Amino acid sequence: MENVVAYWQGRDLRKVAVLVVATVATFVSVLLLARMATAPGMDLLYARLDPAAAGEVVAALEARGVTHEVRGDAIYVTSPERDALRLQLAGEGLPRADGVGYELLDGLSGFGTTSQMFDAAYWRAREGELTRTILAADGVKAARVHVATADASPFSREREASASVTLEMRSGAVGATLARSVQSLVAGAVPNLEPEGVTVIDSGTGRVVSGDTQSAERDAQTARAAEMRAAVENILAARVGEGRYVVELAVETREDREVITERRLDPESRVVLSTDTEERTSSETGTGAGVTVASNLPDGDAAGTNENQAQNAETRERVNYDFSATERQIERAPGSVERITVAVMVDGLRAVGADGGQTWSPRSQEELATLQELVQSAVGFRVERGDVVTVHSMEFDLPPEVAAAPALALPWLTGGDATRLGLGALLALVALGVLAFLVRPTIKGLLMPQALRAPADAPDAAAALPGPDPLELPDPMMAPFPEMHGAMEDEALPDLSQLDALPDFSEGGMGARGLSDGAEDDPVERLRQLIAERQEETIEVLRGWMDATPEDARR
Repeated sequence: MENVVAYWQGRDLRKVAVLVVATVATFVSVLLLARMATAPGMDLLYARLDPAAAGEVVAALEARGVTHEVRGDAIYVTSPERDALRLQLAGEGLPRADGVGYELLDGLSGFGTTSQMFDAAYWRAREGELTRTILAADGVKAARVHVATADASPFSREREASASVTLEMRSGAVGATLARSVQSLVAGAVPNLEPEGVTVIDSGTGRVVSGDTQSAERDAQTARAAEMRAAVENILAARVGEGRYVVELAVETREDREVITERRLDPESRVVLSTDTEERTSSETGTGAGVTVASNLPDGDAAGTNENQAQNAETRERVNYDFSATERQIERAPGSVERITVAVMVDGLRAVGADGGQTWSPRSQEELATLQELVQSAVGFRVERGDVVTVHSMEFDLPPEVAAAPALALPWLTGGDATRLGLGALLALVALGVLAFLVRPTIKGLLMPQALRAPADAPDAAAALPGPDPLELPDPMMAPFPEMHGAMEDEALPDLSQLDALPDFSEGGMGARGLSDGAEDDPVERLRQLIAERQEETIEVLRGWMDATPEDARR
């Protein structure tokens, strides 16, 4: 204990303050790191919930007494409890989806509920169910559905319904494909509602998203151009390498709609379908005299009249023929490809010259022609359509290549595991630092005998040590100090006269061999060199001093 007090008394206040602050800071850091390393890992339970739904989940966790954390719009729980909590909360209907569905109708009673009240509750439930279905789509953060139906009265002429849907995406804008899907979904759930009667609005940008046929055709055109570009890039990458080509592709499409109906008859393929023959014969007989008064008298002279006879024959024949006919109806809708234009620029050949520099040369015309043929085949080149494909070799301004560091591929190491391993490694480093730079020097200073300590502020103290007498080393090598146990005190330290047991340090002595000229004059230097040469013997002597009792030291 006296050694500890003497150790602290031998330090000035500045060193003591620095040592205390460093010790406290080190132990606080170790405690914090230990707490972080031993704390249970927190995993994501739910994220991006509606505030009302998130509040219900937090209330349920607090009622169970579960340790949880709220970080922004995310809720974290301990890793072992996450999966079980999800199942338990799902059994309670948490988190609740936005909107109220058909369960709203369960609260209606048959008494006091008018038809208008039931219709309002029914359509509200229908809107809630549609909202839930839309929220199940990937990327949709929030949705609202409003349905306007016509009056069910038989005297109402307006029977068509309409609807509007607002969508909020987690990232990006509402696409035309999603808009068409929502239109079809709502139109299929509401009677007398066509997809064109559903308006989809992007709440993030405030624009009306069109899901009509024109938008679908534009999307198809964009997808077709992307497929052509990808096909061309795959071919070029295999030959010239990544980053050494540029592809620009333009697809011109038809904007109008055209319907052509064509019918062709083959006169050589005439076939008789039917034949109609009609024959007509007529005969007439008459007198040639005129009618007078005498011819009407009873006794009149009726003789002497002229008789006329006429006969007529007519034949008519009708033949019906049929021809082989070819009918075609050609419909050219908007979006059909009218022309394709492709421009390709590839880098030339690079090599290292005799002077060590890099040289560049263009690719041969044969190679460019081959690349042009491959590009034409990839995009579906047609001469009659007026397509154009151009391939040129030009020098690229490439940035200097930087070797990428190899990525550490550890599929079994997740983000949480990496954090815990990092904390453990940091804790181990801090503990090793404390042992190496704080605990070890402190213990070493406490165990070192005070007689061997040379204070920094007394450089001449070492010179005051008396020189050893030229005595031979007794056999055994160690001085006969009795064994003792207990606390070391200042009076327990041996007298410096016990250094006589060391070897002869004189010029003719055995222990003076190998000493420099300066060491022969300085006793302290001679002692240091001998200790360095005979470390084992020195350790045994010091160990005997440390084990000696105060009574033995006074003898």
